[in-house]
Amino acid sequence: MALPVSMEDTELFPKAAKQLDLTPGTTYDPSAVKEMLSSLSPLWWSRLLISTRGFTINLLHAGDELTLFTVDDAFTAMHARLVGAPDESNGEERRAEREKFIAHIYTIVGFPAVSTALAELARGAGASAEDTSPFVHPSTSEAFTTVFGAPNEATYRIADGQKHAYLVFSRILSLLQARWAQEKGKKKIRFETDPEWQPDNRVVLFEEFGRGNRTWVLLDFDRHILRFWRPRGAAIIFGDRFVEKKKREGLRLCDVCGMLEQGPSQFKALAGFVLCSPECAEEAAKTVK
Repeated sequence: MALPVSMEDTELFPKAAKQLDLTPGTTYDPSAVKEMLSSLSPLWWSRLLISTRGFTINLLHAGDELTLFTVDDAFTAMHARLVGAPDESNGEERRAEREKFIAHIYTIVGFPAVSTALAELARGAGASAEDTSPFVHPSTSEAFTTVFGAPNEATYRIADGQKHAYLVFSRILSLLQARWAQEKGKKKIRFETDPEWQPDNRVVLFEEFGRGNRTWVLLDFDRHILRFWRPRGAAIIFGDRFVEKKKREGLRLCDVCGMLEQGPSQFKALAGFVLCSPECAEEAAKTVK
């Protein structure tokens, strides 16, 4: 069974939104999640996280760089936990780990007034009593410490920033769980194949430098995706049609990681390779005898 997801889906990613909806997801169906993890490909989960992360960071306040980076880190962690490498076996143990991680997410977002609780802990105002702190309460401590780390001041600040990622992801995944139950047995477009994957300009973070000069702000999540899917990372993020169009315009891809040039002749050529960074140059050098 296929389950389409696209940045054009206004229920999942409303274009009119001016700020993040931090309403937590309320639908958590363990059996549906298990089926989705078993049936939907790593590429599906990867693009779900790519689109959710792009939607989230583009609605964060531009001046709040700390939250931006912590949210970016949260999506990188989610991708590492939920998306198996293309050559990785999707065995029972690995699926169980992914199921447990999603269960932890819903435990976190389901904690009463979790956004306020984490903000108070980050300010040093949150109570640490066992019946009030989610990091020590018997029913929630495993989830909070597994996802965020051991309870301390640094962890509280990180959790307060990263909560945006988990709240938004839980809401979108709840909508998709409901669709999964409704769409069983129906033939659907496979969004993970091009050209059905149609991300818009919110799939990554862009900055404008003067009129018509738009640059992709490359954050750690982007680098993670490029490494994970290399050398097809840019096509995974933007789609094959977008990349082919840019290539016709004279832009090139890095031969090692698949990063796309932002302007003509941005990347250097070395020993027949087009390379975007010293790190990729080192990788390429290893292949040259």
